[in-house]
Amino acid sequence: MPSKGVFAIFIVLALLFITLGDRVLPEPLASASLKTRTSANEFLVGLFPNKQPKNPNKRTLDAIQQQEQGQ
Repeated sequence: MPSKGVFAIFIVLALLFITLGDRVLPEPLASASLKTRTSANEFLVGLFPNKQPKNPNKRTLDAIQQQEQGQ
């Protein structure tokens, strides 16, 4: 069973690969780093729903538009 130190080093190296790999590493690894970061970013953004805030004035605006169309 690996020790906690080995696991921590692995996590740090993985984070460095994802964040700085496309700027520092040669080409095959640079594109892999960029793809990994892009897919991780899309995954994290996808976790949160795309909620549109409700317009508290919608009912009033609809009533004004109906009033204007009626005249």
